[in-house]
Amino acid sequence: MKVLFYTETAFAISETFIFNQIYKTDKFEPVILCEKTQNEGVYDFSKFEVFKINTIPVSFIDRIFSYIKRNIQRTGKYSFPASSRNQIEKIILNESIDIIHCNYGNNALKFLNIAKKFTIPLICHFHGYDASQLLKETEYCKHLRKLFHSISATITVSKDMTARLTNYGLDLTKNVLIPYGTNITLFDNNIAKDETIIRLLHAGRIANKKGVPDLIRVFGNLVISGNLKNIRLDIIGDGDEREISENLVKELNLEKYIVFWGKQPHNQVIDAIKQANIFILNSRVGINGDMEGYPNTIIEAMAAGCAVVSTNHAGIPDAVENDITGLLVDEKDNVALENAIKRLCTDDRLRQNISVAARVKAIDNFGIDKMRKAYLDLYTNLYKS
Repeated sequence: MKVLFYTETAFAISETFIFNQIYKTDKFEPVILCEKTQNEGVYDFSKFEVFKINTIPVSFIDRIFSYIKRNIQRTGKYSFPASSRNQIEKIILNESIDIIHCNYGNNALKFLNIAKKFTIPLICHFHGYDASQLLKETEYCKHLRKLFHSISATITVSKDMTARLTNYGLDLTKNVLIPYGTNITLFDNNIAKDETIIRLLHAGRIANKKGVPDLIRVFGNLVISGNLKNIRLDIIGDGDEREISENLVKELNLEKYIVFWGKQPHNQVIDAIKQANIFILNSRVGINGDMEGYPNTIIEAMAAGCAVVSTNHAGIPDAVENDITGLLVDEKDNVALENAIKRLCTDDRLRQNISVAARVKAIDNFGIDKMRKAYLDLYTNLYKS
């Protein structure tokens, strides 16, 4: 059984959850299709067949022909140029592909007619912006309803995402809810922590939906007004709000308390999580409507036995039980966020209890083997049907 995995970029540092899908067993063989590759030094590509396609029309004739075909098939912008489609179809035939696993709804739309032509099962795997931000686009929603009618299977990553997509025709009989999983063994040996400092960590894009500027303001209040001088905040990631965030740190005179590390490879993120006492993800609906799916870093923090503070947002409450495996506050409630962080910084016993409970839940529910078995079960059912 051969499974074709499509994602535009294989693989962005922030998309470890996609790379985790792709592994070799004796049950199926993965084939990677993408427009470009990244981070070959971080991810091991040597074990897989990787095909790159060009998704820009190669000539004026290609552009015209593609335009005509899009209008005939009424696929709009959710289609490949004719030259790209020819490439893809050759790969499908030459590699004897049995199943297509598309990451993100907008990509699955481009594959729908291709899958129909070859009568190959098509899986659409939703992750985040494709089940939130893109839902503001009328054309996307129109095509999404067609996708739900024709697709072989869908994968959602949280209860919230599943409920949201049912409003657009998601067929629950074809849908499988599969939360992300992580390699628990990576967190079995914790790095020795500096007991004189309480380390707080944010790891993720510094984008509007992550609420980093608000986190910095809250942290500043804890240092200045709360007189918590033994806390430090590490911020890993990059994004369009990084400059704003860095300027805010300078404005509040927090340079010796907050460090920006920029983008880091996954192994460095893991080391940072191991050294942290408290992991914070201040998620909220972005100004463009973008939402989280199921933040993988939260699962990793729980696996490391790190106390989590986050928000009642998207799939986060599926993982974090308030006052049991972490602390949850409402989106954009800076007072509640400050109080939650302060509780964990000043109550060692609470922090320890939550850390232990989080680790247990991660082991029981979010192991990578459990996630991969769910994928394999889905592939097997589609292959046999």
